Amino acid sequence: MNKIFIALCAIYDISFGSRLLLQTSPWSLPTGGSQTLPGVATPVQPLVCNEPCTSSTSCPSTCAQRNGAACVEGVACATAPIEINNPTKAFSMEFNAQGAAAWSVINVNYGPSGMTKELPAININAPQALYQATIRINNQQLNEQVKVTEINCGAGLCVGATFEFINADFGDLKCDEYPGCGADCEVVMHGVPVACDLVSTT
Repeated sequence: MNKIFIALCAIYDISFGSRLLLQTSPWSLPTGGSQTLPGVATPVQPLVCNEPCTSSTSCPSTCAQRNGAACVEGVACATAPIEINNPTKAFSMEFNAQGAAAWSVINVNYGPSGMTKELPAININAPQALYQATIRINNQQLNEQVKVTEINCGAGLCVGATFEFINADFGDLKCDEYPGCGADCEVVMHGVPVACDLVSTT
């Protein structure tokens, strides 16, 4: 997978514009269930986001707008990025409503002493569920590499999403052939962003 990914990087325009994740001005999703987590958490259950977030003012989802833009360092903050520390191999994520985790940063952190090899699935089941959101798999384990077995984007459901891998990898990024993974969906490995459609499977 890494060799294929690196080869595809050479043909992808890495000057693809960076997006402003820490946006504080009013916003709404382009036209056309949630689980409350503290800033640092080690969830036993999967992260399941069931409630929608369609604008900065219509956002019942507690998974959305979690990017730390309005937070002050050292002070507890309801909009801090979601931090998931040392989850077990049974941990997974589901996003089941429009904009469920829009404008959020979700960090899945594996510490140096961990022995976890896989994260079974990231399932995106609703339009724009990860709009302008980043899911970052941050593996600092000394003896294991974490692999996300499947990322399921369906028919264009990952529009605006970024999946970043630090010392980690993924197996299948599943998207329907038409319309693909979704506009502006990116995978970042070795610090290089690549369009999801270039590394996806059907």
